[in-house]
Amino acid sequence: MNTTANSIVNSVVETLKKIEGFPLFLRNLKKKAKPPADVEDIVVHIPRKCENEAREGRSHCAVMSLCLGRDYMPTNAIDLPPSQLFGLGKKVYDWCEEAGLRPSIDYWANSKMNSGFNIVVHF
Repeated sequence: MNTTANSIVNSVVETLKKIEGFPLFLRNLKKKAKPPADVEDIVVHIPRKCENEAREGRSHCAVMSLCLGRDYMPTNAIDLPPSQLFGLGKKVYDWCEEAGLRPSIDYWANSKMNSGFNIVVHF
């Protein structure tokens, strides 16, 4: 594992150990889960995002907004299976899965008629 990947994994583990009540599977993040170079800019923020969500009492955290055309093709459904991801979205999802972060693809919509999908990790 390269130095940057070790640094990210160690940062995740140390941050999560500070939060009382975090499940063991997050504290023992698999060290083999190194991010590809193009994924690193996204996954480096996961520890801080998870810590902030946990402090607010939530057990999940959106780690990436998926972009139509870059990460998935148009769909009329509110369900987007991981098998339909490609590009950066697929790489981030796969990294989160390998790291034991239990990712899902969650649909969102707001009152302004905007909608989309996020990669969300669960703890």
